[in-house]
Amino acid sequence: MIEAEILRKDGRINAVNVRGHALYGPYGKDIVCAGVSALCQTCAESLNKLTEGKFSIEIDRGDFHIEVLDYGSGDDMVKINVLLDGLVIGLKSIEESYPQHIKVKERRIWHDGSSAFCT
Repeated sequence: MIEAEILRKDGRINAVNVRGHALYGPYGKDIVCAGVSALCQTCAESLNKLTEGKFSIEIDRGDFHIEVLDYGSGDDMVKINVLLDGLVIGLKSIEESYPQHIKVKERRIWHDGSSAFCT
């Protein structure tokens, strides 16, 4: 199963971690893995090419990690939030269609340090 964790700090997505394999189909023909990989790679490339933000991005077979280190300001902050929200919408859409193969959860942290998991 693919497990995706979205970390929101004070309402903004701060990090996305995706790991595992869907096991929906044979290796190289798994449409769930392919869809998730395409979303993650497109988001990472778009963040790097369309914004001046700073990110930690790691992509490895079956694993994807992105953390926002600096949102920049003005338009960049808006673009970063839209791109990351689009990634989450895509992941949740795949989860709706293939709930046995991908699970998306969100953890929210507020400025006072409190946190909660949401689904």
